[in-house]
Amino acid sequence: MTAQAPESPRIYVFHGSDADAVDEAVRRVVESLRPALGPPVRFGPDADPAKVYEELYTSFLGGGGKLVVLRDGTRGGAAAKDAKEAAPGGGGEAAAKDEDRADAKPEASGAWAVRHKDFLRDCFKAPPGDTVFVLATPRWPLAGLAAPEGAVVRGFDAPKEAEREQQAPGLVASLFASRRKRVSPEAIRALIDRLGTDRGLLAEAVETLALHAGARAEVTAEDVEALVRGTRPGNAFHMTRACVMGEGARALEELGRMMAHAGRPEEYGPKTLGAIAWQYRVVVRTCEALAGGTPRFEALRPWYVRRPAEEEKLLGRLRALHGRPLARARRWILEADLAMKTSRLPPRVALETLVMRLTALP
Repeated sequence: MTAQAPESPRIYVFHGSDADAVDEAVRRVVESLRPALGPPVRFGPDADPAKVYEELYTSFLGGGGKLVVLRDGTRGGAAAKDAKEAAPGGGGEAAAKDEDRADAKPEASGAWAVRHKDFLRDCFKAPPGDTVFVLATPRWPLAGLAAPEGAVVRGFDAPKEAEREQQAPGLVASLFASRRKRVSPEAIRALIDRLGTDRGLLAEAVETLALHAGARAEVTAEDVEALVRGTRPGNAFHMTRACVMGEGARALEELGRMMAHAGRPEEYGPKTLGAIAWQYRVVVRTCEALAGGTPRFEALRPWYVRRPAEEEKLLGRLRALHGRPLARARRWILEADLAMKTSRLPPRVALETLVMRLTALP
């Protein structure tokens, strides 16, 4: 077996509420490492830590690297399929049993990383020498747990943010109603645009606005603009959705928020472009699902669309993007990456140009 390239990371951690994105990240890593390490040894959320330790820190007798994948609470479809694969070193059967137990016990979701936090802490302090460890979990396993230098850690929580955004207008209206105040739809939108969906921030702002209104029965958008300053960071999911819907001003606003909270240009450039590229993979998968006849309610599930009018508009935009427009989007993302790497364009200019081009599609 060919040994793994020494510069490859030894630990990958993918976490977040978007199980599809986590599964896709695991699949891509496994496929990229297969040529060097072969089929992975797989474990589920009921895995015995002693067995995981043995696989992580025991090399093959004949030498060469190893790949260990632990899916903590991921959904059954991909896990059950993966469990059928043969694992090196005789671990395939045990791993398959672990995956079967994981599918049979969905209540174990997310429990392995919590129950065995000391195991993970020790593993992160002393990463396995010949083995690559891929951990997929619904959330970051432990507060204060630091991944080792060179590890790949990636979270996927954008759809959860989108769901909170859908619930936020009702929350704001109920908070004002508890103070015997009406609030206009324009004021609600302005408040969420400035503060996001954090309940604590919204509650504080509602109290301030209600006091400012005094004897008036209704709080207006003018009140929000006069009293509430924007503190919400940008979100790649919201920005991508604005691009798909052709909302250029909203897309640039989200991009500006992302860059303002991402550090120096040499830091936010690659980071922001990577977030855009990842979100456009979701766009591609949705377009392919719709073109393949997948029911609309299933294809649009990651988009959290609630209103029929918005759903029809989104469907029309996605169907128009399928094919050549998405191929152009991919080419523009690569061009933006090259422009930043060669210093042909400053990161801000490259990203703003890319977002405007994406918004103008198809």
